[in-house]
Amino acid sequence: GTSSMPEASPSVTTTYIVSVTDNSTGSKNLVPNGSFEDGTPPTEISQFDLVNLWTAPSEGTSDYFRYDGAPRVGVPLNLFGRRSAHGGRAYAGFITYGEGSEYREYLQNRLSSTLVNGTKYTVTFYVSNPDSCLDCGGSGSSVIASNKIGVCFSSTQVNQPIYTHLNMTPAYENLNILTDTAWTKITFDYIANGTENYLLIGNFNNDPNTSHTPGPTMTEFAYYFLDDISMITSDAAA
Repeated sequence: GTSSMPEASPSVTTTYIVSVTDNSTGSKNLVPNGSFEDGTPPTEISQFDLVNLWTAPSEGTSDYFRYDGAPRVGVPLNLFGRRSAHGGRAYAGFITYGEGSEYREYLQNRLSSTLVNGTKYTVTFYVSNPDSCLDCGGSGSSVIASNKIGVCFSSTQVNQPIYTHLNMTPAYENLNILTDTAWTKITFDYIANGTENYLLIGNFNNDPNTSHTPGPTMTEFAYYFLDDISMITSDAAA
């Protein structure tokens, strides 16, 4: 796919590059199992609960893809076609927009330690937009792209019995529609207030505040693969 350079929320800094390299540093990553390598092989979609140290904060059912998963949830081949992991042999997937339903999926991780007040951290993750779904069920389903992929922090674990958007204020959100099928690096700096224990990723906006590419049917959804999430102190990232 093609994409334009994204705008960013004014309070954060973001870069947008396609990369297949590991930008790791010697600093400790505060996101345990940020590459989704640790978990139980999935047998079907909607089995994000098989990923160790991650949870779904709502009723939205995020997905887990892994090299030893069943054919629909394998790596590199799965129901969306072929996609290798950015790093390792596993990744996650989530819906950021559901046409007419405001359906959303999220991913939640308990950080390895509470963030330190006034400290600047650098958060990095990689997303990829599949341009088709070979076996999504139902006639006419198609994959589109949206904006507003965001990151929220919480002092307590979020567990809301809803399928629609979580009413939380993102610390960061990408304002442009991301259409690249290649792994795309998103990174931003964040100054902590000292209460953050959980990191959440998803679209925290309702439908009127979400933009998306046009689709040919009324059953389309915006979907992204996600891999290699990290959060380190910014001095280590420099």
